[in-house]
Amino acid sequence: MGSDDGKKRRVELSLYPWVSAAVVVVVLLALVQYRKRVVEPIRRGDVTAPRTSSKPAPEPSKPASEGALKALLLEIAAMPAREALAALDRDPLGVEAVQNASEWACPTRERLVARVPNVDAERGLRFRREGAFLWFEHLSKAGGTSFCAFARKNVGARRTPPYYCMPSDGAKIAGTDGRVGRWKSAQLREYVRRTKHAIVANEWDAFPGLDDLRDDAVLATVVRDPVDRLVSAYKFWGRLHNPNKKNPRSAQDWLGMKDRAARQRPHRRFPDDFLSQVGRNNFAVWKFASGGGNDKFEDCGDNATCDREALLVAIDRLEAFHVAAPMLWQHAAAPLYRRLGWTDTAPVHRVPTGTIQNSDAKLELGQDYERFREANVFDYVLWTWLRRAFLERVRCPRPPIDDPP
Repeated sequence: MGSDDGKKRRVELSLYPWVSAAVVVVVLLALVQYRKRVVEPIRRGDVTAPRTSSKPAPEPSKPASEGALKALLLEIAAMPAREALAALDRDPLGVEAVQNASEWACPTRERLVARVPNVDAERGLRFRREGAFLWFEHLSKAGGTSFCAFARKNVGARRTPPYYCMPSDGAKIAGTDGRVGRWKSAQLREYVRRTKHAIVANEWDAFPGLDDLRDDAVLATVVRDPVDRLVSAYKFWGRLHNPNKKNPRSAQDWLGMKDRAARQRPHRRFPDDFLSQVGRNNFAVWKFASGGGNDKFEDCGDNATCDREALLVAIDRLEAFHVAAPMLWQHAAAPLYRRLGWTDTAPVHRVPTGTIQNSDAKLELGQDYERFREANVFDYVLWTWLRRAFLERVRCPRPPIDDPP
């Protein structure tokens, strides 16, 4: 790459945050106009697509216009929590009815995601270009231990950090690493160059965006049903590994305490208090939106506009991920891993300590289950978006990776 190309790229990277902010503003303004044509059909239960003419509304698999599915989800996110969940339960994106993700048919018109992840990063990892690596955004209690074992069997133990694929940065809390979300790009590049590690996992920090590493970093994550993940966090951190001698009375008590602590102790000021974050409401939106200087999303409080803007940022960032797999469909992600040159794509199921737990939130929370769903409505919108995006990534054609970089 010549010097002029280098200058051009640095300018493009410096403009990226401003372009992202402009996109958010444009989308929010468009939603104001879109509400009139979409919200009323949704409230009546017709959540298939916006009506744009006097013709009958299309079937759920045939939205009327490009971008209709994403706009529909954002319109649902603007509803009161109970109404939004009712709309999601009507399965507007056709994800709840999927029995086998590997057999889902790629649609011809109604794509949710038009953005293509960076192919140069995939090519670099596949052909082991120096400096190429996979960044795994580890959502605590969403299959991260299993993913590390899965990745290690494909790239080898020498090319993965020994502690659950999480590099050490000399953290003050013994035995807890994975705080690479706060590393500068130069530190991350130096680490990959020095260790030759091909995997870097980030569990305790929010996702930093990695805008200036787009050609080097393959982005991957595994996400789980929001309230099931919260219950699993309670069983692991609130009971099995609770630092206090006295266990909490219930999942409701522990999760409520952690959510309040997360909002009173923002992560930028208390970066080692990871337990408050893993037990907070709308954890996935926080994880993908609030890193990289987006401190305002650490506690939106009762500001619905802030919550929706955080959701938009989380979706925008996840669109750049090469692998964003629902935990329940990880077995169907083999085509995405084969693009990276991984050949042993049989799923792995590991737990860090103890035995496999039943984290069925309905069973654990009983009559409080719906209350927790409402408190996590933005995570449920993201969860719906992610499942549909995953199906499209796996089943729709992508540019091949044939030649080394």
